[in-house]
Amino acid sequence: MQNYITKSPATVTSLIPPQLQGQIVAPVYDVRIADYLPTIAISTPTYRYLKQSGAATGSPAPVAEGGAKPELVYSFTNVDVAAIKIAAFKQPTRALATLSRLSST
Repeated sequence: MQNYITKSPATVTSLIPPQLQGQIVAPVYDVRIADYLPTIAISTPTYRYLKQSGAATGSPAPVAEGGAKPELVYSFTNVDVAAIKIAAFKQPTRALATLSRLSST
């Protein structure tokens, strides 16, 4: 009769090698709302943009090959807006405050 070495199923995971990622994994960053807001860097306290100021004159129409195409004419006006800063402050939670005290010692 042969002696077999057996292990309980709970210890099988220690015998399996870790799975390695086959490629370089990019760092994972927190998703923030600010990442989805469009931003434009400006060097003055005002920003100017063009705003369409009415319906276009003219209309699209079917044309023959090589024929004259109808013109659409748009009217625009300059709009100047003042730059503003949008900010907020959030009180840290008790758990975060405790964690920061522990890490600073």
